[in-house]
Amino acid sequence: MPKVSFNESDSKFGWIVSLAFWLVLFCAVGVYASVALSPKLLTYLNLHNEYYVNQVRLVRIEKQVENLGRVVVALETDPNFSAELARIDFDAERPGDERIPVDPELSLDGRLANATLSVPATSLPWYGSLLKVVANNNRFRTTLLFTSAMLTILAFTFLQESQTRQLQAGIHGIHHGFRILFNRYRVS
Repeated sequence: MPKVSFNESDSKFGWIVSLAFWLVLFCAVGVYASVALSPKLLTYLNLHNEYYVNQVRLVRIEKQVENLGRVVVALETDPNFSAELARIDFDAERPGDERIPVDPELSLDGRLANATLSVPATSLPWYGSLLKVVANNNRFRTTLLFTSAMLTILAFTFLQESQTRQLQAGIHGIHHGFRILFNRYRVS
């Protein structure tokens, strides 16, 4: 392999150093953003779930109000309905009526049963558990902030184009060491 001087390879290696600088810096920003935004995102997700639950309750209550409105109209306009409702309420029987036993949930009740407004269980998205850890665990948050700071220092200290020669020499040394290791066990 022909030996290349550092001046010729600086331009070839400089873009790699620049790319590494920006990648490390973006990683530092991402780690910092996860710490800074996780409490806000967790609050948003909890509020979104609460909004959904309230919407479901509202729709069910609106349906219940609509049904009760129809009962009110029927009570005001239909005397047969009022009579039948009173008969059911007072458990009165007409002569010649025959009772057929049925399950309690199938029996006709004159009063509207207290409808349970059960709400479907909501949960956080797949990343919710990690979000809770980042938002609530102060030790983990501090570790992430320290990591972000160290990545920033690493990027601005070692990944500058002025450090290209030192980085290239270090990588060349590591490459040379691996070559010696592999050549030692190579069968001729």
